[in-house]
Amino acid sequence: MSRIVIIGARGRLGKLVVAEALRRGHEVTAVTRDGTGLEPADGLAVVPGEITTPDAVAEVAAGHALAISTIGPRAGDAHEQLSDNF
Repeated sequence: MSRIVIIGARGRLGKLVVAEALRRGHEVTAVTRDGTGLEPADGLAVVPGEITTPDAVAEVAAGHALAISTIGPRAGDAHEQLSDNF
């Protein structure tokens, strides 16, 4: 199966995407701001990551076949500017 990185993995949607990817047998790297917030599971690595720049996204996505973002930024959040940076 594929190596997948999921950004925003601790949020409501992110947790569902992580669970589905694991259920399908993928190896998942879950990125959260502080590397916490998800229960341990086979095939899951939880890592800290700030993804406010394209270079930061490239760094956390390196070595993965697919990157999925489930971020739902709030007004004033640094992630709100993410799409403007690309």
